[in-house]
Amino acid sequence: MKKLIFCTVLSLIISSTYAQEIRIKGSEKEIQAIGMERASFSKFAKFLQTYIQKISQKNLEISNTLEAHAINLRLANKEEEVQLDHCEPEAFIIKVTPDKVEIIGKTEKGVEFGVYTFLEDYVGVNWLFPGELGEYLPPDHSIIIKRKNIFQNPKYISRQLSPIDLSKVNDLSDWGNRMKLISKISFHHNMNFFLKDEDIKSLNSDFFSRYNGSKYIPKSTSDHKWQPNFSSTGFFYFSVKKIRDYFNRTHSPTISLGINDNYLADDKYQLRNILGFRNYSEDYYQWVVNLVRVLNKDFPNKKYGLLAYYNVSTPPDKVYLNEQIIPFLTFDRVRWANVQLRKFDQNTSLNWAKKATNLGWYDYGYGYSYLLPRVYTNTLKKYLQWGSEHRVKYFYAEIYPNWGEGPKYWLLAKLLWNPDLDIDKLKKEWYSMCVGQQAAPFLDQYFSIWENYWEKTIVNSPWFSQKTTFLSFNNLAYMEDVNEEMMRQSDFYLNRVLAFARTDAQKKRAQLFVDMWELYKIGIQEYKTNRYKTMTDLKRSKLFVEKVNQLKQNKLLSNTMAYIEKSMNN
Repeated sequence: MKKLIFCTVLSLIISSTYAQEIRIKGSEKEIQAIGMERASFSKFAKFLQTYIQKISQKNLEISNTLEAHAINLRLANKEEEVQLDHCEPEAFIIKVTPDKVEIIGKTEKGVEFGVYTFLEDYVGVNWLFPGELGEYLPPDHSIIIKRKNIFQNPKYISRQLSPIDLSKVNDLSDWGNRMKLISKISFHHNMNFFLKDEDIKSLNSDFFSRYNGSKYIPKSTSDHKWQPNFSSTGFFYFSVKKIRDYFNRTHSPTISLGINDNYLADDKYQLRNILGFRNYSEDYYQWVVNLVRVLNKDFPNKKYGLLAYYNVSTPPDKVYLNEQIIPFLTFDRVRWANVQLRKFDQNTSLNWAKKATNLGWYDYGYGYSYLLPRVYTNTLKKYLQWGSEHRVKYFYAEIYPNWGEGPKYWLLAKLLWNPDLDIDKLKKEWYSMCVGQQAAPFLDQYFSIWENYWEKTIVNSPWFSQKTTFLSFNNLAYMEDVNEEMMRQSDFYLNRVLAFARTDAQKKRAQLFVDMWELYKIGIQEYKTNRYKTMTDLKRSKLFVEKVNQLKQNKLLSNTMAYIEKSMNN
């Protein structure tokens, strides 16, 4: 049965006529409290209380019961449970009646996400990027709540962006939670799981693969330069025991069966896959399917993620992966801007859809690694919409964000929840919230220069059109087609952004993009001298290194600068 579809998300109507009040449109009575069905909702109630007070200066009382003339937080009743039955746990409903607002979650997570959406879509709050500077509050002090109900359920059921750890308390994690990100499955490189708590030297050598005529026995649990012998009967039963012990010990709903991060293959595998790697998909996926079948006798509802990566990137011929097994297909999808590479990735996904019930996509949305604004929002919208229509339900991306790329990551999070949203409308809203209505068109023009570069100018270049898992970001050849006119226009539009930004927050955000552009510009100019071809080469550029050191002082850019330094020193 299909998931229930999204309802239209409404907008808040704010009127400066009503100073410092909170009421539902058409009602004479003001909202007086925040009611909670459960004490465990107190964190969400306090969060809501804080933002309403920031805007209206009115402190709503928090009540441990559901109230009239209140914003009430509760779980779905029996009738609503029917509506939410086939939804994800984080689905929610917001109901607005003449005397109250109800934020109703399928689960506690649904209540939490409903609170964030209420603040965004009814109150006008937003979180453009992490930290205080990224917080947008509407300028008026009145909150007039439009009387319209909404229901939301995500299209992508797992939405994970690295390095955001949603369990931690920091600006980046807080932002990820407010963007309704969630991780529901383990799938990363995990073969070293089978070495934990083991005397490796005493393990049967048949467990390990043979390279160049010799068995390679890993030296420790931190040695990832090996792969198991997936055709080994002994390793199969050893794997069953290790995973069974893990589930009994942790009660985790998921475990990763992902291969180690290398493209080594046992000597017996000589045929190559479409990416040119020696192919052992048949033995590997047979091992996976057999494992799940045996483990299902004791653990029938577990999820098993894995990476369809390097030597196992092609689907098997002889086995089918049921709904418990999620292969993550790895590809740098900025290359959907190239027609041939888009078709290649689509065909890969379609072929996998014949062999697996559900698919995951693993993307490379960097971020830190590039010395140009790597923005491609039209392409992003295109592939997320296509994926949601072709069995792709799980999404992971290495983003390692560079906040000098503007709305890129905010848009990604929004589209993961609903890829049918209007991308142009979202961008305009973000630019306006970020630097104000007068400066917003100029910021739009600046990012459009680089969007055109990544989606049109560079797409047929030798650097861009490689049929690899991810692009060679250490190689600065992606700057080859940057010209003086693009740099002149970037200077012009960013100067206009600075000139037309009005509030202190708008000016600080504008300065963030200017500062990052100054570093980009130095990188481009140094590359054009033909003396610097890689990130490593740039450590010899005094001008570039000085700028990196200067930008380390910017809290939002400090992690980006740390990674750039690391790249230069590799």
